[in-house]
Amino acid sequence: MRKLLRDKLTDGGRSAVLVTHEILDVLTLADRVLILDSGRVAESGSVASVLATPRSRFGAQFAGVNLVSGTAGPDGVLTTEWGATWHGSPAPDVVAGRPAVALFAPAAVAVYRDKPHGSPRNTVEVVVAELDSRGSTLRVRAEEQPDGAPGLAADITAESAAELRVAPGERVYFTVKAQEVTVHPVA
Repeated sequence: MRKLLRDKLTDGGRSAVLVTHEILDVLTLADRVLILDSGRVAESGSVASVLATPRSRFGAQFAGVNLVSGTAGPDGVLTTEWGATWHGSPAPDVVAGRPAVALFAPAAVAVYRDKPHGSPRNTVEVVVAELDSRGSTLRVRAEEQPDGAPGLAADITAESAAELRVAPGERVYFTVKAQEVTVHPVA
């Protein structure tokens, strides 16, 4: 159906408004996307820019990335309202002292039983809320963030999950290298 619809839309340069909750529809059929959250426009723009750097909680969920909200500091540091700091690479338009979001992929998150030592600048203790199978990987979803945002997610191999013996309700540590985190201003 997507191929047929795409063929009809591109034949003769037609335009259409498509309402969907499927990211594949957006990726294969849309040039621009508008994300509504509770009846309000959360973000809009080209498909590539909105899905690559969502600025809202709902947009991040839709794009499948982790989002942490806070205030931008110097040199790509984001501070949350509960005092956690996230180190990352700031986008050129980030302004210190203004609202910002830290974005990173679930695949960039490592999971540990004990607090790790070493180079990851971003380490948070979380409680596992759920586990979800995604082919050869397992998504480990943490409980909600303190500000009510969706829990952070980590994608790990089935072998790692078996080794860690991760289960809902258990405390683990998520770590993310600073080079995997980007900090963007809130739209």
